[in-house]
Amino acid sequence: MEDRLTAQEVASLLGISVSAVHRLCARGTLGSAMFAGRRVFQRQIILALKNSAGYSKRTRRRTFQDLLDDGTVRQGVIEL
Repeated sequence: MEDRLTAQEVASLLGISVSAVHRLCARGTLGSAMFAGRRVFQRQIILALKNSAGYSKRTRRRTFQDLLDDGTVRQGVIEL
């Protein structure tokens, strides 16, 4: 089972929580398979994701403070 990872191992490698791993699976963002009643992930795919230029650890929704901090929201106006 060396080429397969558990959700806990994926979370550790990607620097996110186990619940975030499960959310990514539910959204269809992260592929997995069931093996012996457990969700498993292919090591190669997870490592490729981690090493990709576009990988971002951020899986949570943006808060209002995030929007203020990055300038998306200014003086109560949302700029699209």
